[in-house]
Amino acid sequence: MRSANNSVEPFSFPDDAGADYFIREYRTAVNPARRELLENKPPLLILSTPADAPESHTHRVLEALRWALGPEHKRVPHTVLYAEDETPLLSVQAGAGLGFDIPRRSAPDRLPNFWLMADVIAQIQEGRPGTGGLGARKLRDHVYRQRAERGGVPGLLWHMGGTDTAPIGGVRGFFVGLVWHSLTRTLPRWIWTLRQNRRLIRSKRSGWLGKHLNATAGAAPVFELLDQVGARQSPRLSLEPDHPRHKEGLAALELLLLRALLEDLRKPAVGRLLPKRRRRVARPVLLVEIPPEGAPGADAAERLLRAFHTLQAGLDGPGPLVIAVGRPSGSLQSDLGVERTNLRRASSLLHSAIRGRSWCHWRKNPSSAPGYRSPRCSRGSS
Repeated sequence: MRSANNSVEPFSFPDDAGADYFIREYRTAVNPARRELLENKPPLLILSTPADAPESHTHRVLEALRWALGPEHKRVPHTVLYAEDETPLLSVQAGAGLGFDIPRRSAPDRLPNFWLMADVIAQIQEGRPGTGGLGARKLRDHVYRQRAERGGVPGLLWHMGGTDTAPIGGVRGFFVGLVWHSLTRTLPRWIWTLRQNRRLIRSKRSGWLGKHLNATAGAAPVFELLDQVGARQSPRLSLEPDHPRHKEGLAALELLLLRALLEDLRKPAVGRLLPKRRRRVARPVLLVEIPPEGAPGADAAERLLRAFHTLQAGLDGPGPLVIAVGRPSGSLQSDLGVERTNLRRASSLLHSAIRGRSWCHWRKNPSSAPGYRSPRCSRGSS
């Protein structure tokens, strides 16, 4: 259970040098008055806590950053990712969190790429080594069934199909079931599969999966490619969790799932009937806890940050603001090439277009010091 620090206000940001500037610029960076300011690409920020600070200090900072984003009805799409040992892929938490409790005056991000890849990766994690993958057809059928369960037109048609067996028997029932299931399940699934092939692989504009897997426009269909991913990674995932190959497999899946999420978080298309409902009114925010090295969840948090660092250079669009809080390991700092700075300098980086990594370190342990109570975001202009 997470500890609490009762000597300070629960949602106050530690009052270190530059804290007031950082919180003020943080609020305007994620929820500006003018939408064109959302086109800036802020760097990944790591707020490093002192070595002698208790765990409650990290949670205090995360809650203060979350508190500044909005009251009970969120102004900004965001999620706080607490690293847990049971969740090896934090991108799963990130996508699920950003799709919950959508801010007003903006349509929800449907995250079609994320949910498709999440269903695929869940199957890969459940697969047995040595089987050569689930099979492209079974994988496609499973993912489409999960898509139908989330509703929409596929869900409506799937449930109109009724049970797998016809309510009447005999030859007549067989042909009725064959025709009806073809119209409500087989044909919609075939059309949906063609659309995924075109959208994810063959399209020059949106075919991000083909680029990620180094597949050409004439490559195998999308579910054959994803089944090949499963065949490669499933044997690695069957190894012990501390095995280097196991960690490589998780890193590959994290990179694929986070790439899908970032593609979904690109600037949404303006709708025809309700254009204001499809405009981005705030920047998505990911707040990540970094436990100490060797603690439960530390590998998962650092794996997510490494994946974001890898993808950030080629990110098409502003992307989300990612702020990590905790104790990064020396290897993470080396891999990310972080630049040490202070809160005052970091506040100016929030509005910059520099794609870098900044590491802010508190000068002393402020966990028991009075905090700076951050005001909450107000609505940006429409």
